[in-house]
Amino acid sequence: MRFAAPRRIMAAAVIGSAALSGCQSAGPTAPVASVASVDTASPDATITGSPAQIPGSAGTARPVTPSPSPVDETTRQVERLLTERSGALAAGDPGAWAATVHDPASAQGAREIAAYQGLQALGVRSLTVSDIRTLAPMAGDPPGVLTASVRLGYRIPGFDRADRVLTRTVSVAETAGRWRIVRWLGAGDQWEAFDLPGLQVAHTTSVLVAGPVPTEELLAQLAAAETGQGQVADVLGRATAAVVVVPTDDTEAAGLLGVAGSQIGSTVAATTHGRREPGRPAGADRVILRPSGLSRLTTAGRRVVLTHELTHVSLRAQSIHDLPFWLSEGFAEWVAFRDEGLPVRTIAAVLLERVRAQGPPRSLPTEADFAGQDGEAGVAAAYQGSWLAAQRIVRERGAQALVALLRELGGDPDVLAPVESAELAPDELALERAMSRHIGDGREQFVTLWRAELVALARY
Repeated sequence: MRFAAPRRIMAAAVIGSAALSGCQSAGPTAPVASVASVDTASPDATITGSPAQIPGSAGTARPVTPSPSPVDETTRQVERLLTERSGALAAGDPGAWAATVHDPASAQGAREIAAYQGLQALGVRSLTVSDIRTLAPMAGDPPGVLTASVRLGYRIPGFDRADRVLTRTVSVAETAGRWRIVRWLGAGDQWEAFDLPGLQVAHTTSVLVAGPVPTEELLAQLAAAETGQGQVADVLGRATAAVVVVPTDDTEAAGLLGVAGSQIGSTVAATTHGRREPGRPAGADRVILRPSGLSRLTTAGRRVVLTHELTHVSLRAQSIHDLPFWLSEGFAEWVAFRDEGLPVRTIAAVLLERVRAQGPPRSLPTEADFAGQDGEAGVAAAYQGSWLAAQRIVRERGAQALVALLRELGGDPDVLAPVESAELAPDELALERAMSRHIGDGREQFVTLWRAELVALARY
């Protein structure tokens, strides 16, 4: 299931701008980078970028899935051209890719060429195509341009555990007796990292960072992500390899999320984005950074935001069910703030101010609270309340109890088969039993103690 709305990092944004202004980065020195092809086995950072820096690959194209739609001219040409693009990626042949572009000299043609360069930099060596459906002509297209909707899949070797699947609007036209692609990104389509012209990639074995940004910024984000992955591994036992995308501006960030910029809260600094099929672990999430949100934070604030999102990536990859929002977000906040050394009342400042004015919330934060129905301050309070709930479990029962609760409710993808797991999604009864087993309190008792703690903290 794809997140219906961006997961916002409100608590980190508020703390970052208000309380971390004097903090210094505790992250490791960025690894020395070399210009080379993607090498996921290397312990050192590797950077890939322009075509001159990308040698050919001996990869093999995966077969294109036959389309279930009627075989008409649009379907035939789109399927053939995307198959050719997949073959060009496998062979590392920019000329073969360019041969599929309708007008390489045009601005749109340049973007199509840049997509090949971005895919190569990411290490992608094949595409999967399915569900090709012919669409009506697009407004503004000249006569003869045919358009189809396509399900396109790709995988970054060493980082994705399943295809990242997206829907593309592909337009083709005939010129000089040959059909070619006019564009494969429609106006309303969600962007991917390879759609960003000038994409560069830096990675270690545990993190890949990609963006059309200067090398220094790329390596700084890589170092921060490595630190975050270490914090995640300390708690969960291992950190799942993650992909972080660094756009140049908020317009690119919105495109990568497939939403209008106005739909992203002004203080959002990062979002974990990806599909998650029912009863299966997430296999190709992306952490998408938002420049304006990050610019409001200190180094420590940015580190907290990134670690929070990396926690989501590992949790979603190591489970088969979505967790209650308060537990998922509270755990991610707890991991992110765990080593920062900040006072409780500093981290929970917005929530405690609301408690002083309105009294404690009646229940643990729900999905609606995180969706912004009570404004930005309400979202911040939801994150902070969730963090305090997770913090309470750790204080009273230890970190192992919190992790055990997550593991039981999230399910183990290595134990349950997909069909079984889809039928065992946790309900309120399962939550009640798991909480009683691992933290010694049923839900109602836990909420009562949590509310009492909020009142006590708000008094001082």
